Amino acid sequence: MAIAAMVLGLLAASAAAPAQAAAPESTTTVTAATAAGIATPAPISVAAADTPLSAIGEAAIADVRTCLSSGGERRALDVYYLVDASGSLFSEIDGDDATDPDKMRADILANSLRQLAQLPATAVSYSVGFFGSTFKPGSPWAGVDAASADAQADAMASLIQNQGPLGATNWAAGIAGAQDALSTQSASSNGCQMLVWLTDGAIDLGTDQASDDALNDLCGEQIMASGHAPADGNGAFNALRQQQVVVVGVLLNSRPPAAGSAAAQRVAAMQPLVESESADGSLTCAQHPIPDDYASGLYLAATDPSSLASVFLQLGAQLAGGQESDFDADGGFEIDRGVAQFIITTSQADWTLTAPDGTKHAASDDSSDAVAISNPSGVATQVTVDPASDTGRWVWGPSTDGTDLYLLSGLVVTFDEDNAIVRGQDATVRGSIVRTDGSQVDLADYDSELTVTTGSGAEASATVVQPAADGTFETTVPAEADGDGTSLAVRADLTLKTADHGLALAPLSAEQSVSVALPDAFPTVTANDDWTTLTGTDGSAAGTVFVNGPKAGNGTLCFPQPFAPASVDDSTDRSAGWTFTADAEPGTRIDADGCLAVAQGQSITVTLTAANPVAADSAVTATFDFESRDASGASLPLSVPVSFTSTKEFSVALFGGLILLLVLLGILLPLALLWVLNLATSRILHGDGLLRAEFPVVVSADGIAGRGIDLRSAEIGTDQFAFQANAKDARRFPDRRLGALRARTPWNPFGQPWFEIVARDGERVFAPDAASGARGAAAPSSSHGRVTPFAGSLPRLWAVTVSENELRGASAETGVPGTLVVYSRSEPLNPAAFSERMKTVLGAAPLWPRIAAARDALAESDAAADRAAAARAGEKASGSPASSAAATPASSDVPPPPTRRSASGATPPPPPTRGSASGTPPRRGSDPGTPPPRSTPESHTGPGTSPGTGPGSTPPPPPRRRP
Repeated sequence: MAIAAMVLGLLAASAAAPAQAAAPESTTTVTAATAAGIATPAPISVAAADTPLSAIGEAAIADVRTCLSSGGERRALDVYYLVDASGSLFSEIDGDDATDPDKMRADILANSLRQLAQLPATAVSYSVGFFGSTFKPGSPWAGVDAASADAQADAMASLIQNQGPLGATNWAAGIAGAQDALSTQSASSNGCQMLVWLTDGAIDLGTDQASDDALNDLCGEQIMASGHAPADGNGAFNALRQQQVVVVGVLLNSRPPAAGSAAAQRVAAMQPLVESESADGSLTCAQHPIPDDYASGLYLAATDPSSLASVFLQLGAQLAGGQESDFDADGGFEIDRGVAQFIITTSQADWTLTAPDGTKHAASDDSSDAVAISNPSGVATQVTVDPASDTGRWVWGPSTDGTDLYLLSGLVVTFDEDNAIVRGQDATVRGSIVRTDGSQVDLADYDSELTVTTGSGAEASATVVQPAADGTFETTVPAEADGDGTSLAVRADLTLKTADHGLALAPLSAEQSVSVALPDAFPTVTANDDWTTLTGTDGSAAGTVFVNGPKAGNGTLCFPQPFAPASVDDSTDRSAGWTFTADAEPGTRIDADGCLAVAQGQSITVTLTAANPVAADSAVTATFDFESRDASGASLPLSVPVSFTSTKEFSVALFGGLILLLVLLGILLPLALLWVLNLATSRILHGDGLLRAEFPVVVSADGIAGRGIDLRSAEIGTDQFAFQANAKDARRFPDRRLGALRARTPWNPFGQPWFEIVARDGERVFAPDAASGARGAAAPSSSHGRVTPFAGSLPRLWAVTVSENELRGASAETGVPGTLVVYSRSEPLNPAAFSERMKTVLGAAPLWPRIAAARDALAESDAAADRAAAARAGEKASGSPASSAAATPASSDVPPPPTRRSASGATPPPPPTRGSASGTPPRRGSDPGTPPPRSTPESHTGPGTSPGTGPGSTPPPPPRRRP
């Protein structure tokens, strides 16, 4: 838990270090900061800190540093603190066995936030969440900087201090809540992301079976033999890694379970969850090894809250860009030109630091201007020094026990934001080596080597580049190296040593994805998403592509001969059976060589078909390799993917006959195998290059209109459509706004799967008619927006979500406010791709009839609930005559007790019913203490009253039961 503080605190140190490099050369600044306010004054053992990080843990630190270096002039960092609040942490629950009875985690994490706020040129945001038996959001996302650091840190400490126990230890609930919060924040910040997850023990859902099932689901592998097979694909942690979230998992293991126990096995599973493998490699979680384009994770453990302070400081120094360095036998060490800052972490209560000019700084100097010590009762201290002109030999004393030294260069590698490549032409990619404070770098202070790598995987090409003295550099990407994709990965790696004494400094890295476009003289191809479904063994799928003429001159697009895709991504093994055809629109012709002439500015529609004699339920992506030629005959390769769905045919006679035969023969296993095959092959199409956008809209009888944005504007583009992480096709994908997107498989092994969107609680979702793509009549059609079918292809998906509270007041004239979510496929070679996509959305059949039907159904449900509540209130008001008589005093002098009424004299309204304003969960981001209002039907005279009832009147009898 202290680790969270350290991680974030040291990130802050990384920013602070370069910032201090700008201090005047005649000034030496020494800042000593305590990791946390820990009440134990004596030094503690830091043996855990001497254990090196795993290779994957080191990669996680490098991932954070590389991401921050690749963010341009203004970097963004989102950090989510997921804090265990299970009962075992609290003395009021576990007494003397509590793992953190003094709640040291509050000050440790708050101190980390203070340090994090010092990161230069970085927009830092943080949020807090808790978990026990369930997940509980703690605080919304908030920005923090140097000016607001103390106030934010104090608020965070208070929040953690005041959080009471939440029951058991449900890792799954906590991780799911954090993942949702990070996903929502990513859409707005597009920044680097880190999850600091603190827990004090194994997952515990009440039973061994439930705990092991959940652990396997999180892992994506059957890591616990007694648990079921993973039910959520590759698991939540793999999804976080795929989404570039660096997970720092911190185990506070002060009360370890008995060796060999089930709890001990579950504790041992934490490292493979975070890092994908255990320390000895015996346990692994999906995907293992971690793919190159995924983020790594970092696992740390400590035996008590105090020891975590030292661990956090060391981790923070590395995140700040520090390279561990050695002391001499007498505690001395050299500082050369080019060292912008050095950090010393120590568990010693008394220490001295002597500068080259003889000036001494000591732990007792906490009241001086030269040394400032915060939280003086802490046991782990960080000393940060900007040596400025004080290069030479420094000395630490009296000993170096429990002390570590880190050197920082204060440099960062960046790429120019306007780097671009035109296909078939040599291109120049430029970048710079700069100080993080913006001051001029002098590379003469370093012995360095810069390597620039273009491309990825087997196509990668590395070149050693000599930067200029001012740090600028450039490299040439030859025409033959730009591939046939729409972007090219570029990476710079810089190794550093000081020139004077060869002191090793931390290596630096930066990455950039450079867009690749065709020259104006070449035609392009745009794939449409209007493909029909391939059904059965005799059917075919059909769709269109647009061949777009060059912007300058005429051109030719040549199709592969024979016409077939270069690759087919299909969940079923039937590659040998595919046949494809291509037919140009009337008036145009694909010649005998497979080429189609297209004039400047012309657009030709080409219909493609696909067939396969093997029927399967699958999402299929076929990638075609075209050849684009200009008027001179020069050619460039062009790869274009198309996607469609495939389903099996359903024969009632065949189904009945097979069932009868199987029952007679007693062979039920084939049915189970067919169902498993359906389950395994039913996938939602995701693919590469997926984009997603959200727009505030109003939906009325006139259609969909933007709120504050013109949905038909040609300016809509990548500012609205954000790239989504590449992912394999899966049965389930979460959408932070729409809800859960899932594939459904019927129990009938010969039935057709379907795809649906399950709206979030308190909301309804409406998508265009997907009858042809919903894959079967089993798809829900009358849930009034609670569950909505869609075609099973994310690039074709768009939908509108509205809250039930807004839906109640909707009218055809004013419409209803909501959020439009649009997915699309990246088409960098088609400038009009975004406009065409929005035109398709806005030109679809209107959603208003379905919204109006949902509104009416919701009103009917509300009215029925109100009538039932009123009937119950009437029965209470009437009471029992016999009871009333018995309770009446005998004396006529004693007045009867007054009837309970409201201030206005009216009978109190009945309790709120389901669907009323007080019973509806607040929308995300709203004040949970203020229920959203619900519109009242015009025939009602007030909340909870029926037509014709008023103050003091008798509620109507319950409605008659229909015959």
